[in-house]
Amino acid sequence: MELWILFGVFTLLLLNGTPVAFCLGIASVATAVYLGLPPLVIFQQVNSGMNVFAMMAIPFFIFAGDLMIRGGIADRLIGFAASMFGHLRGGLGQVNVVTSTLFGGISGSAVADASAVGGIMIPQMKARGYDADYAVNVTANAAIIALMIPPSHNMIIYSISAGGNLSVADLFTAGILPGLLLAAALMVTAYIVAVKRGYPHDVFPGFGAIGRSLLRAVPGILLIGIIFGGVRSGVFTATESSCIAVLYAAFVAAFVYREMGWSEFLEATKGAVRTTAMVLMVIGTAGAFGWLMAFLQVPQQVVAMMKGCPTIPSRCF
Repeated sequence: MELWILFGVFTLLLLNGTPVAFCLGIASVATAVYLGLPPLVIFQQVNSGMNVFAMMAIPFFIFAGDLMIRGGIADRLIGFAASMFGHLRGGLGQVNVVTSTLFGGISGSAVADASAVGGIMIPQMKARGYDADYAVNVTANAAIIALMIPPSHNMIIYSISAGGNLSVADLFTAGILPGLLLAAALMVTAYIVAVKRGYPHDVFPGFGAIGRSLLRAVPGILLIGIIFGGVRSGVFTATESSCIAVLYAAFVAAFVYREMGWSEFLEATKGAVRTTAMVLMVIGTAGAFGWLMAFLQVPQQVVAMMKGCPTIPSRCF
């Protein structure tokens, strides 16, 4: 019965449109109450799921992404991508994917990626005659690239869940090729759909314009190399690299591009706090949900069912 409560409450709330974090948390509390466990245990597990030092990298990378948005770095990345691929059919779709790849290589967050790139690109695409479904789908799918390429938050969480036995640097390296392949596949798909729908394209600006846009975007692109190169070479850890990313992004935005004052800095801080709270809430409640699954021996029962055993695996031998 407890499994029906755990998964039933989660499913009903999810179908009702409740945020995932609340679905996980409420289902966990309801199951704990049914089992006679003190609800405090669930909140302790939520805290344990978030209280990991390596998890500090996530809010700092999110903060770096917000600084990029309000400091003009994201605009330069979009300008560089537009000069390279804007002349293709459905060029803004290609620009969207390339920008998401570059931005995801700095923030590591699909949420920050979709917010930053989508907030700029979707209105432009709709104004240029692109259908809303095309603009939203390209943005949403391109944001997923941030989950694969360094400094992916998912790679950090996976390393933590494995007990720290997996190297974050190795995971970062392993995600580069799949991430680039996904970006290439999305660009091809976006091009094919754009040709079928007859979307517009820009005139090729020339190699001089590409060079100038590249120079303007270099400070932002350098951050990708600093993050990955530092972690891969062992100069600093993923957590330390996230702090360096924040300092570098703030320096470039304030002193190189000179587009970020105190008001923009405060807005970036507020945005990072909101996004971090959302991400960590999901991680914490997922930790409590996973603890209940382990407590109820759900993994063992699944293995037993797959082996055709009537109960837990230990009784099958």
